Amino acid sequence: MLALQLIAFVLIICIVYGILYNTLLKLNMPKWTAHAVATVFSLGIAYQSFMNFI
Repeated sequence: MLALQLIAFVLIICIVYGILYNTLLKLNMPKWTAHAVATVFSLGIAYQSFMNFI
């Protein structure tokens, strides 16, 4: 069961990161800023969903 949750977290992080990163690049944001913002948001969302599971 734990392995399934771990896979779900990784998928959530990847999907959210990809969507955010592409959206931020379309807004003419520098690449490093887009990376940073997307990373923080995807980790935050993963953390929230992790806390909801427990």
